[in-house]
Amino acid sequence: MQKFVTQYMKALDGSYVTLSSLADVAWSLCFSLTDDTSALAEVVRRIYEMPAPKSRAILLKMHEVQNSLNLEYPGIAKKHPVPTAWLTSMEENDKMDQDKTDSSRLHAEVLTLLDNVKGTHGIRSRLSVERNVPIGPYHVDFFDAATGLVIDIDTPSRPTSRWPLSNTMVF
Repeated sequence: MQKFVTQYMKALDGSYVTLSSLADVAWSLCFSLTDDTSALAEVVRRIYEMPAPKSRAILLKMHEVQNSLNLEYPGIAKKHPVPTAWLTSMEENDKMDQDKTDSSRLHAEVLTLLDNVKGTHGIRSRLSVERNVPIGPYHVDFFDAATGLVIDIDTPSRPTSRWPLSNTMVF
């Protein structure tokens, strides 16, 4: 990973790099196991120098990047604050993404299945699952407060995987 980061950072000097590419790299760096935060800081700086895009995929990735920065890399978040236009676009996009799950047939079927979970091995339990619950800076698809169970569904319509959220999830 470090070799890729070094090559990418060298390529940034003197060449045009798309916002989409920068967002992909920032997202990857946030959830990689590298200790080199200078590359992440530089990529974030370059991203926020550009105007906020309309692209849903870029905004969702950058929303996750920003949440990761706030929780895991507060120094970078403080040094490179989110411009207002970016913040507004990311929040509106996240809200729109969550609203889509309200009318999703898949999410409705999963909720029905979860409501019918009754426990096993003689232990009676019932989940009290809520939909679109905010946990920290994230919204999760399903949450049961009594057990702390969080279920997020990866769907083809989401441009980013939900698994990195578990890295920064706070209850």
